[in-house]
Amino acid sequence: GRRIAMTAETPVGDGTEIDASKMPLLDHLVELRSRLLKSVLALAVAFGVCFYFVKPIYTFLVAPLVAAGQSKLIYTQLFEAFFVELKVALFAAFMLAFPVIANQLWKFVAPGLYAKEKRALLPFLLATPLLFTAGAAAAYFGAVPVAL
Repeated sequence: GRRIAMTAETPVGDGTEIDASKMPLLDHLVELRSRLLKSVLALAVAFGVCFYFVKPIYTFLVAPLVAAGQSKLIYTQLFEAFFVELKVALFAAFMLAFPVIANQLWKFVAPGLYAKEKRALLPFLLATPLLFTAGAAAAYFGAVPVAL
């Protein structure tokens, strides 16, 4: 049979094949760098916002502990209070920036998937943030008050 070289202009067919672009390794690395920079930028912006609002976020997180009668938190090291605020802001920033990070990951991976594989992953992409939020809410409103 006749062999056809794959190029960016070569049509792939009925949409069941991988997207019609064949990129050299260096182009993949450039795109990966771009996606990572966008993700890190989203995380940095979210961290700035969360660090500005770290006191209300921290108050919300320790509310079950205060409701259980523990009105005073004790820090055992000099900089521990500051590092706790940094960690709270960072974890909140990851939660806030997750949609952007997941979107950048999907945009990087999706062109290498068959249409059938993309359709198979769609329910997982939609269910992940919903189930994460449901689990966090169940832990915060159900498990933590019972444990305290």
